[in-house]
Amino acid sequence: MSYPPPPPQPYSDPPGGYPGYPPPRNGAGTGALVCGVLSIITAVTVFGGVILGLAGIALGVVGRRRAAAGLATNRGAATAGIVTGVLGILVGAAALVGYLTLTSWFLDDIGGRDLVSCLQNAGSNVEAQQACQDEFATSLENRFSLTVTPTP
Repeated sequence: MSYPPPPPQPYSDPPGGYPGYPPPRNGAGTGALVCGVLSIITAVTVFGGVILGLAGIALGVVGRRRAAAGLATNRGAATAGIVTGVLGILVGAAALVGYLTLTSWFLDDIGGRDLVSCLQNAGSNVEAQQACQDEFATSLENRFSLTVTPTP
C-alpha cells in the first residue's frame, strides 16, 4: 500500500532566503574584527600592528554604516574591529618607541654615537674615516671579547 506524499508546507522557508530580502552584508564587520585582532597579535612587528589596525578601523566604519542602514546585522563585530584596531595601533606605536629606545641605548652602550661623531668630524678624509672604523672595531673587540677585524 502506498501512501500519498505529504501536503506542501505553506510556511516553510523558500530555498535561497526570503524573497524580497537580500542577505545581510556582514563582510566588512567581520573583516574589521579579524583585522583588529590580528593587529593586536602582530603589533610587536610594528608594521603589522599599524597596517592591520588601520584596516580594522576602516572596515569597522564601513560595517557600522551598513548596520545603521539596515544592510548588515553585525554592528557589534564592526565596533569590536574598530576598538581592536585602535588597540593594535597603540601597541604597535609603543613597540616602535621601545625599539627606538633600546636601539639608542645599545648604540650608546657600544660606542655607536662616538663612531658617528668621529665619522662626521672626519668629513671626506678617507684615512680619518678608516681610523674611526678601526677604533670602533677595536673597542668592540675589547668590550665583548670577540674578533671583528680579520687577521691578515
